[in-house]
Amino acid sequence: MPFFRNWLQIMMLALPSLFAFATQTVTGTVNLIMVGHLGIVVIAVVGVSNIIMYNVFALFSGIGHTVNYLVAQNYGAGGDAQGNRADLSGVDR
Repeated sequence: MPFFRNWLQIMMLALPSLFAFATQTVTGTVNLIMVGHLGIVVIAVVGVSNIIMYNVFALFSGIGHTVNYLVAQNYGAGGDAQGNRADLSGVDR
């Protein structure tokens, strides 16, 4: 059962990201429900803005996760200075 154990560990690491993206989608749906009585133009504007906000959220979430991985990798390798640089700049040099 080592495959299942590894799969379970990976899923436990992925749950916060899955939860964040799911709540972002639910927030967009609630926004549409709240403005639904205002007309089709408002629904269209809110729908398009939900798509834009979801993509912005995905972009910055990806950047944040990448920086997190770089800092953790450098910390594990004993490269604290390089990890701090990656944390402050958002890119590994």
